[in-house]
Amino acid sequence: MHARRFLIATSIALALAGPAAAGAPDDKLAGAITDNTLVYPGDDGKENLIHFGKYGNFDWYFPCQMESGSWTLDPDGTLHLTYDNSDFAPRDYALALDGRDIAMADPATGGRTAAEIIRGNVLPYT
Repeated sequence: MHARRFLIATSIALALAGPAAAGAPDDKLAGAITDNTLVYPGDDGKENLIHFGKYGNFDWYFPCQMESGSWTLDPDGTLHLTYDNSDFAPRDYALALDGRDIAMADPATGGRTAAEIIRGNVLPYT
């Protein structure tokens, strides 16, 4: 009887704690990019667009080329991109929400850039 009460109490406590306690990504940041497009300058200065689907998929457009893959977001705001095309190595970015903009830092290169959030999918092929 005591074990059953303990399990019920534990279940209620976990339910009230919500997803953040389970290591879920920051809801504000995840909500800002999910089903929306980030527009940012690439290393060459040309405009890049990446649309984040709500089921963990992404499409990336950079001048005259498209790539796709899957994405995840860690609780600390680290975005992980894994490409369907094996010619592209997985990439990580540290993201920070700043109003309608997102600061992007690439830990591998130390590069930083600002990305604009555009509502919806604004990739050229849509």
